[in-house]
Amino acid sequence: MAELDIPGCDSKAKEIPIVEVNGIGRTLEIAEVNDEGKTQSSASVGSWLIQVKSTFNPPSKMWQVSRKVCIYRVIKRMMVSNPENYAPFVISFGPYHHQKHPQLFTMNQYKLEAIHRMLTRLKIEVTSLIGDIQRLESKIRECYAEPIEMDGETLSLMLAMDTCFILEFLKSFALTRDDSDTDCFSLVFQNRDFENSMFGGILDDIMKLENQIPLFILIELLQLEFGTRTLAIAQLAALLSTYKVFCGFPFSSSLPGNAELTLKKYIEKDPCHLLDLYRMMIKNLLSHSNLESASPVEQYSCNGPTHNINGKRRRYGRWINMTLPGWMQKLSFIDISSPDESRSTLCPKSPDDSRSTLTAELLHGAGIKFQPGKIGFEKRRFGSSLLSLPQIQVWDNTETLLRNLMAYEECQRCSWSPQETIISHYVHLFKDLIDSDKDVYLLRKSQVIWNFVGSDEDIVRMFNHLTDGITFHSIQEIEVVMKEAREHYNSLWNVWMSQFKKEHCSKPWYILSLVVATLILGMTAVQCIYSVKK
Repeated sequence: MAELDIPGCDSKAKEIPIVEVNGIGRTLEIAEVNDEGKTQSSASVGSWLIQVKSTFNPPSKMWQVSRKVCIYRVIKRMMVSNPENYAPFVISFGPYHHQKHPQLFTMNQYKLEAIHRMLTRLKIEVTSLIGDIQRLESKIRECYAEPIEMDGETLSLMLAMDTCFILEFLKSFALTRDDSDTDCFSLVFQNRDFENSMFGGILDDIMKLENQIPLFILIELLQLEFGTRTLAIAQLAALLSTYKVFCGFPFSSSLPGNAELTLKKYIEKDPCHLLDLYRMMIKNLLSHSNLESASPVEQYSCNGPTHNINGKRRRYGRWINMTLPGWMQKLSFIDISSPDESRSTLCPKSPDDSRSTLTAELLHGAGIKFQPGKIGFEKRRFGSSLLSLPQIQVWDNTETLLRNLMAYEECQRCSWSPQETIISHYVHLFKDLIDSDKDVYLLRKSQVIWNFVGSDEDIVRMFNHLTDGITFHSIQEIEVVMKEAREHYNSLWNVWMSQFKKEHCSKPWYILSLVVATLILGMTAVQCIYSVKK
């Protein structure tokens, strides 16, 4: 034992043990002064070092940080503006919200119904099903960005119930009204023209980031039923092809060719989960394929069944394939309302190079017209140009889908190139173009935006907050197009030509007067030439 002499204290200090750290013997004691000015000994550093050493033990093998992480918590700064778009509303999937929200507990009975139907169809015991999932435990844990505080059996049972629910729900969703099983489950699993209010909420929750489960679990259970991985992938593609989201929603463009075959090719690329599968599909759709201009009425029917909503506007059921009634197809969804153009002119008096963003109103005032299609810029004669933008539908749940998709891209930003986050950039592009109801009106009139939520102000509010918390890096494809649009806007010639056409060529009497004046001048010139020659 050793003694430590501290000035001002008893000459005989407390004996403390020698603590060996990394092979070096050290004898230390900490002295502190109390309120009376006397020094007193504190706990030895030895016990503190032992505590530190135990704290920094290697992490449990139950969870290790992996490059395969793909299921995250939504970043806090993104949840400030609209947190309800990220949390489950009707049902929770996966460990993040498992048994955390009492209002969702009622759905547990439907999960039990789903797993019971799966076991009955496969003619196996629940222990066998759980065992098949438990063999993938380490691979499952690698997918989550946070440690899962569950043992293997509990985790496997939870994922078995969640996976069976999703598969049985998609199967019942693919049934038409005539094919629907009247004895199936309960109202949750019956496709009855959206008579059940929970139906649309479940569709919303399936695509939320924190509600994702690894896609290979869905394929594993389908493989137990159909025998091979190839058949399991084909079955999953067939189920998803009846789901409007996986037919291009909210961008008004269907998948090239047969949707089921296209989805099968994407699934074979091993996406992490359903949200990642959707991201891969939309990214490829926006980056490489031309977005054909089409009415949303035509885009509702992909390859799945059609449903008649009888002209009633419902909050849910927006992501489902359906065909509107004939009388509704004749309605114009473009010119529902127009802002008062007398409030301000659509043409700026002079270009403003200092603006960081250019709205649709300013670009239109400089002679730029909009059309739906793959993003691009086409210069034309007499000061006019054409800006092509992807056609987008705005329903009640468009915001929820886009927010979760961008949250996933934001979480993966560190390991992805900017090109991989192209959907966030497209949404940000729309946000820059839309600043007022007049901007929405112009894009709606050009059929770039289809408004199914109400007024143009609702769309303005949505886009103004849709990209909150998102980090952006430039994407060359978009930057080049917007650079050309800015150069057009900053040209005085284009502004003057646009102003001239707006003031003198927009009314029939002006055009008629211009034609008459041109004819008179032409005839006068001919008469002068004839007189000179004579």
